[in-house]
Amino acid sequence: MTAPTPQPPPWTWSNLEDDDARDLDTAVQAWVGDYNRHLATKTEEIIPACWRQHLALTQELPVQYYRWRAELSRRLTGKSN
Repeated sequence: MTAPTPQPPPWTWSNLEDDDARDLDTAVQAWVGDYNRHLATKTEEIIPACWRQHLALTQELPVQYYRWRAELSRRLTGKSN
């Protein structure tokens, strides 16, 4: 018996359909804005508006967004992972 092929993570841009990529981009952009307004306390902590032009940020920010979303869901539902 062959093990099932794991699904790619939902933050992997190259595996997303155009609509899903647009939705993720919109969600990450909103999350970045909230982070910059409410959590960044120093200039060097601000995520630049040009984050899409930096490969490392385009890879890292969606992961951070999904982690934040999972934690928020866990706290709201009282369920642990």
